Amino acid sequence: MPLFNACWQPIPPRQCKALDSALQRFKGEKYYDFNCLQFILNALNAVRGNPIYVDPNLTLEGLTWVPIRKLMRQYEIDIVPHVFLEPGDIVIFSEDSNEGKHAVMVGAKHNTVWHSTEEKGVHEGHIQDVSDGFSSSTICRPKDKELWTT
Repeated sequence: MPLFNACWQPIPPRQCKALDSALQRFKGEKYYDFNCLQFILNALNAVRGNPIYVDPNLTLEGLTWVPIRKLMRQYEIDIVPHVFLEPGDIVIFSEDSNEGKHAVMVGAKHNTVWHSTEEKGVHEGHIQDVSDGFSSSTICRPKDKELWTT
């Protein structure tokens, strides 16, 4: 199912503010310091008040769903249906169903995402532009958004 059949669903302003603050913290960071997966996991660390940690070996490129699901358990993230898209959701794009290719985090502003690319590093973009070239997507939702108030 295409990602854009999902309807936008806001989260409370306090959580949105905490998310936006966490995302802005990484704006402009270079891709070689924070690839797409490292950026997202550290954005979660920041919004949760946890230390920033960069594992240079952690990359989404070629990562199959087995290690992705392990990371999801570790970071308390669930896969959700393509019905609602909320700020703080993580979207994993694929060219097939066996491995992830790129991941983005839904921003605090309507229809925006934050991600890291080789060309621009960490930046905000429009959700429609990011999905081009991918055949499938999976929406993932952190379980603890109600605690995002830092």
